[in-house]
Amino acid sequence: MTAPLISNVSDTARWVAVYRAWETARPDALFRDPYAERLAGERGKQIVAQLPMSRVARNGWLRAQPRRRARHPPLPAPAAKGHGVDRG
Repeated sequence: MTAPLISNVSDTARWVAVYRAWETARPDALFRDPYAERLAGERGKQIVAQLPMSRVARNGWLRAQPRRRARHPPLPAPAAKGHGVDRG
């Protein structure tokens, strides 16, 4: 039997760190994580290389949702008229 691709919490941290390192390397990065590449290490790169969606994620698919939110912030919630349920 082969070992599971992700066997503990530290594997998920390394997996996510790879994506954070990719984002950090972009010239138009939404955030910077100077420790991501070091945390990802070889194990994180091995995990991502075996995932079927890693190529799609590398090309910016994971960035779509945060970018959309940044351009269209949510509208403010209307002020409550009373306590609990608003009965009109």
